[in-house]
Amino acid sequence: MKHASFVLVFCLSSVIYGQKQSHVIKAGLNFATINSESDAFTSRISFHAGFGIESELSDTFSLAPEVLFSSQGAKTKNSSQQELRLNYVNLPIMFRFYPDGGFFIEAGPQAGILVSARQSSNGSSDSNVANIKGQDYGFNLGMGFKSKAIIGINARYYFGLRDINDYEYGEKTKNGVFQISLNFYLN
Repeated sequence: MKHASFVLVFCLSSVIYGQKQSHVIKAGLNFATINSESDAFTSRISFHAGFGIESELSDTFSLAPEVLFSSQGAKTKNSSQQELRLNYVNLPIMFRFYPDGGFFIEAGPQAGILVSARQSSNGSSDSNVANIKGQDYGFNLGMGFKSKAIIGINARYYFGLRDINDYEYGEKTKNGVFQISLNFYLN
């Protein structure tokens, strides 16, 4: 799965080589949670950072593959105050539509590779978590603004489509992440 994602990003980059491109460095806040049948989790505030390429396909459309480190996870709603920290390398491929000026609407698929899974309880020391699947995939939907200068902002929501729980009889759990990013465009 991870090799296929890298090949896909490389192929898409090769196809659009020669189009007007901007290199992007981005970072921002995550408001991450785990969506479950029991609704046992609440948001965890964390961060994401990475880089990408935005390539114009026309005056109003562009393609923007990215590579992001994203700290996700959630906190439990019960009194044990457990925090689950899931760190991913995510590969979103965003299709952007610019209806007017620098404002855009974006949507696209995302694959993620789990780098680490840790949990703590009531401030106790960390422990590894072994019951989380190593890959995740889903869909992003968002909007933003790209100024004529080098700065832009965007907000997107990631809808996890894969059950990340690796227990055979456990409840279904999926990532959900609201991201707010500050983008720096290098032409």
